[in-house]
Amino acid sequence: MSIRKLALLLVFVMAAAMLSSGVLAQDDEIVVEPGDDIVLGLAVSLSGDTAPFGIDIQRGVELAQEDRPTVTVDGVEFNVVIDAQDSACSAETGQAVANRFAADPSIAGVIGHMCSSACNAAAPIYDAAGYTSISPSCTAPTLTQQGYTSFNRAVTPDGIQGTLAAEFIYNELGVTKIATIHDGSAYGEGLVTVLIPAFEALGGEVVASDAVNVGDTDFRALLEEIASAEPELIYFAGFPNEAALLAQQRADAGLGDVIFMGADGIQGPEFIEQAGEAAEGAYASVAIPFSSDDLDMLLERYVATYGEEPPGPYYPNGYDAYNIFLDAIEAVGEINEDGALVISRSALQEYVRSFEGFEGMTGLLSADGTGETSSSAIGFYQVQDGEFVEVLVMGGMEDDMMMEEPTMAISDIALSDPNFSTLVEAVLAADPSVLDALLTAESLTIFAPTNDAFEASGIVVTDLDAETLTNVLLYHAVEGEFDAAALVEMGSGTLTTLLGEDITFEVVDGAVVLNGTVTVVMPDVYATNGVIHVIDGVLLPGE
Repeated sequence: MSIRKLALLLVFVMAAAMLSSGVLAQDDEIVVEPGDDIVLGLAVSLSGDTAPFGIDIQRGVELAQEDRPTVTVDGVEFNVVIDAQDSACSAETGQAVANRFAADPSIAGVIGHMCSSACNAAAPIYDAAGYTSISPSCTAPTLTQQGYTSFNRAVTPDGIQGTLAAEFIYNELGVTKIATIHDGSAYGEGLVTVLIPAFEALGGEVVASDAVNVGDTDFRALLEEIASAEPELIYFAGFPNEAALLAQQRADAGLGDVIFMGADGIQGPEFIEQAGEAAEGAYASVAIPFSSDDLDMLLERYVATYGEEPPGPYYPNGYDAYNIFLDAIEAVGEINEDGALVISRSALQEYVRSFEGFEGMTGLLSADGTGETSSSAIGFYQVQDGEFVEVLVMGGMEDDMMMEEPTMAISDIALSDPNFSTLVEAVLAADPSVLDALLTAESLTIFAPTNDAFEASGIVVTDLDAETLTNVLLYHAVEGEFDAAALVEMGSGTLTTLLGEDITFEVVDGAVVLNGTVTVVMPDVYATNGVIHVIDGVLLPGE
């Protein structure tokens, strides 16, 4: 290389370095002239299969902006506008959007990013620029453990979600052997990294653990390999496209009866629409806000404004992130002698890291100094008749292990889950008064035979007369609330049915066996009238 070329190269390198430092090293002060707008960046996925989640967050921010379009500092009012950018759900795009925002000195702060891989890529850029970000949905535990000064979140991290998911699988579903799959993202890998040791600490066994590539469409070979390990549940940490294909193709590998479960990445209509019938019975967990009248009203406004139910779970988190920023600007902003609003980036950052008692849509939030602010609980949902239905709530600011069990009539349960609807639906049709009698009991549990159990026994339920149907149902109902985990803990014993007859139970190889012939599994609808599936046979009165 000639000396002249080398000199030119050095000039270009120096120019690039100066340009880079100009993009990243912003002045500490944001100055908003009188009549100008305060600009908040919004970085969410607005394209591809994760777009519904980003659109959902954007709508939450829009509703917050509608409620609070201005900030007032020292009696002077300034409008707030949103600069929304598509950060997709990748490190590359997240980095690009972060560089764009960091190069714009008018950006007061950033709501986002949406996916943990994008948040992880954006954080060093915002750190260098002195910017503050509040993510409504980046949940990877490590994001608040790497010393980032810019990253904050208004959502429960996967450290909590993964741990509670392990407890739900082991204690509530009664599953002791699982296989895990993630999509290679920081989000997916972070979830299973937490879930696996938590599940093993409970006494569970992870019989297989693997990853897939986003965009792949044929997972049969992987599923066949997993099938040889005989898991009772497949836990997938990723998004709808891959989740739907895994749910569908598991039947091809002989895993059709194995429970499918994911997290907030699949908890939306896209997974159900793409997976079709294979989605039925699947579970998903998601960080949820505590119920309140304000949240109920926000949901009503959402539906009225956008003409549909939320396609994702994080619109309240977006709503809260917007308002935290406005609180911060009003707290640290000053009006200078020219009437301009001056906001110190470092003071804004300090406020967001230290605020207390923010009454948000997601609960009462306080910052802990690391970037964590959320008080959300974890909700567990099951696909029933083509939609996700809440079955359990765990965790949260009031009680680290709070559980809420929706009350459902037996008839509602029968209509909501095809796995054990046959018996109860038949009784409902034959003698509706039986249901009223059962519902007068203070607490009871029904060991309801599944459709497969009836088929295996050769009994055609609809051929039974009303009296026999009634006796079958009453024979399977016992006083008190039980689940399979409780029976396993008891080891063996006798349950007295509402007919006054006894059902003996014994734990054999971790499963509960009734009267020496019938195996039961955990309830997957939580109700005042608990239901435990009978999977290997049908008990008839007197047998």
